[in-house]
Amino acid sequence: MKNKDSLHSDQVMSVMVKQGVSPTSDVRNKRRSSTKKKKFYTEEHFICDGNVKIVRTKQSGRFYQMIMWIQDEKRHYKQSLRETDLEISKEKGRQIFYSLMGKKNIGQKIFTITFGELVEKYLVNQKERSLNGVITEGRYITIRSIMGHLLDFVGKNSKVDSVRNTKFREYFDFRRNKSKNKVQDVTLRNERSQIQHLYKWGTNEGFVNINQQIQFNELKKVEVRTRNYLKLDHYKILYNYLEDWMNDKTFSKREVYERRLIRDFILVLSNTGMRVGEGRQIKWGMVDYIQSKKKNKKILVEIRLPSEITKTRKKRSCIGRRGDVLKRIRKYSNFVKPDDYVFSDYENPDQPISKDKLYKYWKIIMNESGLGQIDKSYSYYSLRHTFITYRLIYGDINVFLLSGITGTSVQNIKDHYFHPEYKKMSEYLMRDKSTTDESEDMFGGDYKEVIDSQNIRF
Repeated sequence: MKNKDSLHSDQVMSVMVKQGVSPTSDVRNKRRSSTKKKKFYTEEHFICDGNVKIVRTKQSGRFYQMIMWIQDEKRHYKQSLRETDLEISKEKGRQIFYSLMGKKNIGQKIFTITFGELVEKYLVNQKERSLNGVITEGRYITIRSIMGHLLDFVGKNSKVDSVRNTKFREYFDFRRNKSKNKVQDVTLRNERSQIQHLYKWGTNEGFVNINQQIQFNELKKVEVRTRNYLKLDHYKILYNYLEDWMNDKTFSKREVYERRLIRDFILVLSNTGMRVGEGRQIKWGMVDYIQSKKKNKKILVEIRLPSEITKTRKKRSCIGRRGDVLKRIRKYSNFVKPDDYVFSDYENPDQPISKDKLYKYWKIIMNESGLGQIDKSYSYYSLRHTFITYRLIYGDINVFLLSGITGTSVQNIKDHYFHPEYKKMSEYLMRDKSTTDESEDMFGGDYKEVIDSQNIRF
């Protein structure tokens, strides 16, 4: 008849082999320890079919401790049993052994890692996702920044299982103090979501205990903010200013080129609704021109954005006005091959114009045009918001096609853009003809004609 240890051992032996715990033969081989090691142990007893050793040492005196080799983590697990009775110590050792086997059976690690180690492994995973095109490089940079805030909060060397679940209730106050109350709630929501994703990933990988459900304080619910678009008179200021701002004879050839390019970058974004990162990365091979059949003879453009440069990682056709602006760039740019960037660096067609240059010139434009004094919140992203807003106001494209062209959901458009100039939107609903006349000089063309004629689908 099998004894108690043997019965338990038979049940867990297959799990032990799969989970990397040293098999019985390995442990029994360890019995042939050196004379030096035998002298260190004053007593040795094997349980769980030899996989756990109950020992006394010179340091522990009368108290027993257990030792177990964890094969896949290449470490000995040691724990004091705080007991002087051998039989009670054996029973405690068995309970710990079965508990550890239970953890390993659900994929958890025996040894807890630090937050620094957890974040390092997580960022390797996120970088790989970025390289594979699952997330953008910009998103990876944001995640890395959030992880920096997390390590400042919990401590790089803190063990993951040592931080109580409720500690994260203090995270929002920590971030507000760190930023001197400049951090916005929308940012805190994003950080909360990313930290929760870290824990979910860590749980799946076995680095985080499945019972560690971190708790954040609630954030006050606020009405969704509308996007900051340029009012029509402000856009007129910008549009008229850009026509002359590169004509100073003191500018070098490089600066004249960059100023022309920035002017046209602004006009292309305003008339296509592309995101800043998408606009920077378009190449000439993605661009097609479409001649309007209407009397105005406007040149429209279709820019085929591949999935790897879009925020949503879904390819789409971006239909825009002012195709004449793209034709203008071809006349002054030295880089017009299919694989060259449309908005190319002055000397290197393998690189788009840098973000530093973009924002340097935007600051100049805002200051010199006076728009910076009118509204300091205007940015390149305001151009995308301007595009979407005026397409809604002047009503020459429905919201579903607008969603497809801009790569954002109908719900997002509803939440963020159904706000401005309600009178004009109601006029659109009651109109007998299109109401685009007011902005025809700056936003010319007809989307529906292009979409129908090119049989474009989203």
